[in-house]
Amino acid sequence: MNTLLEVRSGPAYYACKANVLENLEVKLSRGNIRKVLVIHGQKSWEVTEPFFPSLENIETIFFTYGGECSDPEIERVKKAALEHGADALIGIGGGKLLDLAKSAGNSLQKEIILIPTLASTCAAWTPLSVIYDVNGSYVRYDIHEKSTWMLLIEPGILLNSPINYLRAGIGDTLAKWVRGQCTGRKACHQVRLY
Repeated sequence: MNTLLEVRSGPAYYACKANVLENLEVKLSRGNIRKVLVIHGQKSWEVTEPFFPSLENIETIFFTYGGECSDPEIERVKKAALEHGADALIGIGGGKLLDLAKSAGNSLQKEIILIPTLASTCAAWTPLSVIYDVNGSYVRYDIHEKSTWMLLIEPGILLNSPINYLRAGIGDTLAKWVRGQCTGRKACHQVRLY
């Protein structure tokens, strides 16, 4: 019987407030980060660009991802990070992109900063990545040894996401509340929904 109990916390730093990205350069500098690879999708960058600061003293390389958190895409991100000598990876997007940034960053032992563009997933918080094949079919999930360094939530970005994703996020939160109630009690049958 496996008796090992492992606990992995969330991000080392979490902030959710308007204009949260204004202090990004200061935080990166304090972490001795001089060069970042910014991984984003086309739509996620369109909604994030108005909020993303000009990083004057941090070399910034922008990298558009291919749409899946797959092994070939993880390798492509890792290759770009190594070629450019990135100290950290910044993931901007939804669940698959954030999982991609976490997987590549953990593999390279680089710091990871996540900026979610959707409120519908837990990918920004969890220290794991769901891996798909290049066609979008589930393959596995990988649990990472290290959690994300920074999770920065700009409400203005989330307000520009499709309403269906916001609804999905509310539904997911309610489901987690029920599961939390279940775990905190002796038996799940005690939880009642009214």
